[in-house]
Amino acid sequence: MSIGIAMVVQDGVVMAVDSRGTGGNYSQQTTINDDTQKVFAFGSRCGIALAGTLDLGTAIIREARAALAPLDMRAPDVDEAARVISDVARQFWERNRLGQLPPDSRQAVLFLVGGLTADGSPRVYVIISQLNFTPQCPAEGYGVIGLPLFGMYWLNRVYSPGMDPEKGTSLASFIVAEAASQDGRIGGTIRTLAISRTSGTLMGPHQSIPQAVDDNVGVLSGIRDALVGGVLP
Repeated sequence: MSIGIAMVVQDGVVMAVDSRGTGGNYSQQTTINDDTQKVFAFGSRCGIALAGTLDLGTAIIREARAALAPLDMRAPDVDEAARVISDVARQFWERNRLGQLPPDSRQAVLFLVGGLTADGSPRVYVIISQLNFTPQCPAEGYGVIGLPLFGMYWLNRVYSPGMDPEKGTSLASFIVAEAASQDGRIGGTIRTLAISRTSGTLMGPHQSIPQAVDDNVGVLSGIRDALVGGVLP
């Protein structure tokens, strides 16, 4: 499992994911790869993040890239990318007879699609297998996939759609690191992608999650000190 975050900010959208791929059942997760690619730029106007069953999700993204290739000359917008991901995922599901299971019994494959519309407005979509890959556009301006509890809490408390992009990326990275500190299925490095009207799509540098967790101590100590005094152990 993973965590992926996408949020609307000033001038565009920022995204952040971890890089851990795991295998095994829920009670005995085995880390198999801490260098898994889960966020992808699609042209200059949108990006896609992935969580859940990574081999199925990666295969769908590969087919979506091929389907979007004819649009690359003018850079597909976020609405087009969400539509293509949805259509390709449904076709992939039916072709491999994965759609015969009830929605709540299907393998979890989850996508975030974030970027700019044809008129330059920032937008985020959540697309998941349990909802038959129907694109959902959160009214709050952000989406969280994978293990959403940690992300939803912090975003509900501090997110603003008018955030500076750098601060938005810092918040998303903070949430990924905090989620990793509480659940071993999240780990590896933090990988970010920014999509803006002025700069297109820009992948950020990889950040070690253990280092990010250490960096968060100062923020958390400040919160604890304000509430109850003392410092974090």
